[in-house]
Formats: sequence, structure tokens, C-alpha cells
Amino acid sequence: MNAGELSSALARRAVDVAQHLLPHGKRVGAEWKAGNTSGEAGESLSVRLTGTKAGVWRDFAVDDGGDLLDLWAACFGQTLAQAIADAHRWLGVPQEPPMAGPTRLYRRPERPHAKRPLAAALDWLHARGLTDATLYVRKLRAGFSGGTVDSARQQAIAMAEDPWAKKVLTDPYALSADRDHEPRRRTRSGSGSGSGAASGSSVGAVLGALTRSAKVARSMVPVSRDASDGHWYGPFVMAPFNTRLVRRSNSLTGWSYGRDLSYREVLDLGNSPTAPLIGTGMAAAMGGVFTAMGSDLLRPVVDRWLPAPGEGPSEQTRRSGRFLVELLASTVTGARYRTVVGAHLDPGYDGTAVMFGQSALALAGDPSLLPDRAGVLTPATGIGAVLAERLRGQGFTVTTERIG
Repeated sequence: MNAGELSSALARRAVDVAQHLLPHGKRVGAEWKAGNTSGEAGESLSVRLTGTKAGVWRDFAVDDGGDLLDLWAACFGQTLAQAIADAHRWLGVPQEPPMAGPTRLYRRPERPHAKRPLAAALDWLHARGLTDATLYVRKLRAGFSGGTVDSARQQAIAMAEDPWAKKVLTDPYALSADRDHEPRRRTRSGSGSGSGAASGSSVGAVLGALTRSAKVARSMVPVSRDASDGHWYGPFVMAPFNTRLVRRSNSLTGWSYGRDLSYREVLDLGNSPTAPLIGTGMAAAMGGVFTAMGSDLLRPVVDRWLPAPGEGPSEQTRRSGRFLVELLASTVTGARYRTVVGAHLDPGYDGTAVMFGQSALALAGDPSLLPDRAGVLTPATGIGAVLAERLRGQGFTVTTERIG
């Protein structure tokens, strides 16, 4: 089971799980009440037992909450990875061992003197790459950073004032190390390039226009439903930045991820009836705020409601932060893999601080284990598996497994 499936399985047994985690609590209607995650008497902590929100909990005394996996980790003082393993055992469901990176107990050997692969060999290597990869943001609890908001503000201003900057910032391959060999954008054909049927038949022209309009309309819908799990997915605010870094990593390593890689990131909105409305509202709000920040007239209005540079969430909000992302990827051979990364840390503050710190320590303390590259690199191409191992040591969940 992946984290989402495990959470759903626990929610179906919400009553049993609540009694197991909070044995001194009590049932009050459709909720299980307790004082806190330590199991003390009281009613500030509430766990929903039935309905579409079964398994959702909230401790109103400390403004903390989440699903039953989060509650499991909080009650037993576990990391997310420990809670997932423990919940598997409690449900009696076997957990496949993760494909963790190998422990390096050796020094890097001297670089062999090898020739560059021939074109046929390179084509074979590229054919072994990924085809589709989607990062699902399963859990996200984070505070707003004034610095991050200001970065978006300055980007909006640059796009509004400079057409060249807008062209670069809207190019999904703008950070590629070899832009000329990346896919080109599709361009509209000229009015004189239509087929004979289209130019000779007004009905054909109308049907063609309607078909194109329908495709555009579908591409503009901000949320979609995945039939495989019934969840709705919407745009993730950091995807425009993260996806460009992934594509840069791919180009820096000679497209080792795959020449035909299609990568995207989405936010898991759940399967409630209100999920598509929430996702559409979030997308509209994100687009509206970004547009307003690029306008001299509207910027002062939205700035009143946004944190200024240097401002951020309270310490209590940061303490309750957490994130869990799941990457599902397919290869040209049909194999499928799942990677899970998460931590009980605010991804915009405490989590980022740990990642920055461990990156610096890896660069300073593990030079012999780092990839042999230089220049403007990404974490994946400049540090790689060394950083993943360090983050595991700091309580992060970083696992990969083959699922098909």
C-alpha cells in the first residue's frame, strides 16, 4: 500500500484506530474525543469516525491535525516512515521493503579511460529512461513566507514589464543546459496552411474550430479526477519552479531520466464532493494574485494581505508543519516505481533549513562521494544520493520501490 491507500484503509476502521491510539478517549456522536495526542482526558482533540471525513483529526488546543497516519506518528512519537510500517503491521498488511540506496563503504575508484558511446549505444541508453513521472503532494502543512511571496512578486513585475523576461519565465525548459535539444513549443499554423477539406467546407471549418476550442477549454481546467483512486488533483504552487529544476537535472546528465520524459506536479485534493470546487478556487486565487502583483494599480491592494519580506508564520505554526510527496514513474520497459519523501517539518522553514544544512555538510564533508560535476548544478546532479542518505538520518522519509 502507498501512503494514500494506507490512510484510506485506516479511515475505514477509524473507530478501532481511535481506540487503539487514544484508549482513554470516548465516543461522542460521530467523533472520538481526547485531551491530546498523549491520551490525556479532555475534548480538545477530535477524530472524525464516519462520513467522507472519517479519519480526519484536529487538536484545537495546539492547532494541529491531519489524517490517521499523522495521528499515529504523533501518538507514538514516530517518524512518518515508522508510523507507515507500524500501521501496516497493525492492519496485517505486508509492506514491501523499500529500495534504499546502498551504503557506501568504499572509496571512489579512479576514473576509467573509456570512449564516448557510439550513437547506437546512446540511443539504447536513452530508450531505457522514464516516460511519465508525476509527483503527488499528498500532505502539505506549511506557513507563508514573505520572502517566497516577494520572489513571486518580482517575477510578476518582470513578466509585466519585459516581454523577453515573460518568454523566458513561461518556457518550461528555460533552465535546460541544452535548450536547443529540448522539445519546441507547438505553434499555430498559418491561415493559409489549412487542408483542402477545411478551406473548401464551411462546416468543416466550424467543426475544426469547435474541436480546437474544446481542447483549449480542457487544458484550462485547473482540476481533474483520477479514475484509479477517485481523488481530485489541482495545480501545485511550486510546480513551475520544481519542474524546471527536474528538466535541468535531466539535461545536465545527458537526459539520463529519459529523452521523452513527461514530468508534472499536482496537489492531492482528496475525494470529497467539494474537492473540485476547492481546487478551482485555489487555482483562480493563485492566478488572480499573481496577475495583481504584476499590476502597478492592483499590487498595493493585494500587498495589504500578503506577508512582507522577512515576515513568516509563528513558531507554533512551523512546529505543526509537515509534508509528504509521492512520485509515481513509468519506464519505456513498462516498469513502474514509487518514491516517497516526507517529514514532520514545515517544508518552507524547518524542513528547508535541514535540507540546506545537510547539503552544505555533504559538500564540505563528503567530497569523495559526490558526482564528478561542476558548474550551476541542481541538488540531484551536484549531491545526489549522498543528500538522500543524510536526510534519512535526520528523520526524513526517503524510499523507492518497484510497484509493477
